[in-house]
Amino acid sequence: MTSATPDTPEGRADALLATIRRHRRSLDQGTAAMDEGAGDRHRRSLLIKDIAGSRKDLDAAVLAAMRAEGGPSDEAIGEASGLDEAELQALRAQA
Repeated sequence: MTSATPDTPEGRADALLATIRRHRRSLDQGTAAMDEGAGDRHRRSLLIKDIAGSRKDLDAAVLAAMRAEGGPSDEAIGEASGLDEAELQALRAQA
């Protein structure tokens, strides 16, 4: 069995999904920190900016995957991103 490399369609799809998962983790971590109580107003402000940036990065990664020729399936993108169908459809309209 050979592993997919970045120069194969499977490798590119895997790389796109890994990027989506990384941005999803970042978003989840920021949201969890906010839920735990962010402390002072300055810390909350920084977390809000982090969460907004992570969501923007996640959306960009999902759009890149949707636009990629031979990219991952819509099902795989949805699973990796954790976005619901309405959010995915809104992004799909931009792709």
